[in-house]
Amino acid sequence: MLGSCGIVALFGDRFTVLSGDDALTLPIMAVGGHGVVSVASNVAPSEVSKLVDLAKAGNYTAARKQHQRLRALCE
Repeated sequence: MLGSCGIVALFGDRFTVLSGDDALTLPIMAVGGHGVVSVASNVAPSEVSKLVDLAKAGNYTAARKQHQRLRALCE
């Protein structure tokens, strides 16, 4: 089975990989994913957007903190 990391490795920028699980947004973006199809954003849109923006910018220290703030909601 080919996971998101394998898809990113095989297809790079030719394929857009999005997380379908809010709790996996940061790990998927850390390996080259592009974002999330989010349920949590219905409750906290600016908070989820902040996480995605931080990860896109490569600011993984701040993205990890944001991920932890969203953890309870995502669970």
